[in-house]
Amino acid sequence: MMNPSADVFGQFGPGSYQPVNFSAKQFISPVEFDDLISRAELIVAHAGMGSILTALQSCKPIILFPRRASLGEHRNEHQLATVKRFLGRPGISVAFDIPELCQLLADYHSIKGGTCISEYACPELLSGIRQWIDG
Repeated sequence: MMNPSADVFGQFGPGSYQPVNFSAKQFISPVEFDDLISRAELIVAHAGMGSILTALQSCKPIILFPRRASLGEHRNEHQLATVKRFLGRPGISVAFDIPELCQLLADYHSIKGGTCISEYACPELLSGIRQWIDG
């Protein structure tokens, strides 16, 4: 069920689909993307790592809706494997089908952001890599 009071924006790739119930563009610039993410209360995305990292770095809750090879949406089921690794993590919700997605969207105000991550590797990891390189 669509929430008529929600301000929704979508980005979609190549194809003939044209949303009629919300604002959308086929492609957006990186600057526009960053602006939309900063203003978002919730991100809904396929299960690509870029989407997941963007949500975690922005401290935004995300609903993952994996693309599936079995439905002709992708070349293999790697997005299903990805979401299974993220199940139960704070700030990350997963919908495996349209009814689950609709339920999560109906309750979107109850979805909270999880642990925020940095866009940079932690100092301990960098130090360990430097030590390994230096021998």
